Amino acid sequence: MGNPSSGGPIAARALNRAVRPLKAAVCHAIRSYRLVGFTSTKWVKTSDGFWMMLDPNQFIDREIVAAGGTWEPALRSIIKAAVKPGEVCIDVGAHKGYVSCLLAQAVGPTGRVLAFEPDPRAFEALAVNRDRNGFEQIEVFPVALGDKTGHIDLSLTQMLGNTSSFPNYLAAAEVIGVIKVESKTLDSILNENLSYGKKITFIKIDAEGAESLIFDGMQDALTQHSPLIAMEVNFESLKAGGFDLGAIKHQLINAGYSNHFELVYKEVVPGVGFTKLRPIDITQERGLLIDTLLTRDDNSRLRIESFFA
Repeated sequence: MGNPSSGGPIAARALNRAVRPLKAAVCHAIRSYRLVGFTSTKWVKTSDGFWMMLDPNQFIDREIVAAGGTWEPALRSIIKAAVKPGEVCIDVGAHKGYVSCLLAQAVGPTGRVLAFEPDPRAFEALAVNRDRNGFEQIEVFPVALGDKTGHIDLSLTQMLGNTSSFPNYLAAAEVIGVIKVESKTLDSILNENLSYGKKITFIKIDAEGAESLIFDGMQDALTQHSPLIAMEVNFESLKAGGFDLGAIKHQLINAGYSNHFELVYKEVVPGVGFTKLRPIDITQERGLLIDTLLTRDDNSRLRIESFFA
């Protein structure tokens, strides 16, 4: 007789390996079917019920449609669990507003979402999507956040999500021009209107390499509010900007953010999966980029406890 203690797991792993190609084929077929007819810019209703004007020539837009009206499912799960009505959230690098709209749903009409997008093309789409959904709680800012007030050079790329002050080797190949945009610190913006500062609980940062500068400009906000921070770490963009990963890790720890997790989404069947948080060392590169969640050792971590089970 076989060893029952090992036969079960071994058989399960073997079955998983056998099923994996079929699962991949089914996922590919479903994604391809969803893209049929997506040949021109049009309004698309997301799986969460809000509308977005999407362009088939833009990578992120196509991914939203192919995924059935959703994007970044792990981040979506975190937002739905951690953000509560009446709170204030911040979206840095808002793109066309998918995450801003998710946050607007979570905070409700009594909350606020401050959305920052310096690329004028993406900003226009962000404002249109905000207005289409009647999300008056979203306030949009056509500025780049950084470590000082002034103006910076922004390299515009064909794909809106790659626009950056520090284009990596992939983005550099599709730069179509460089413009000057206004730059401000988050702390200065919050000081201009103290009503923004009530209960800031969540900040999302996707800034294509400018994260270190943005952190320098939000030290007061971090000290006063201890928000959860969801941050994309784009290793190649950080290199392009001359930023050292070790120094950034030190910067986070000095600000009290000593807990760093990778957002991991496991898809069980097409459209259904679960999110886990995995402790990481952000100085260890994993491909081009990773999505992280940063926390302090305080009560804010209680909002995400279910993702550690």
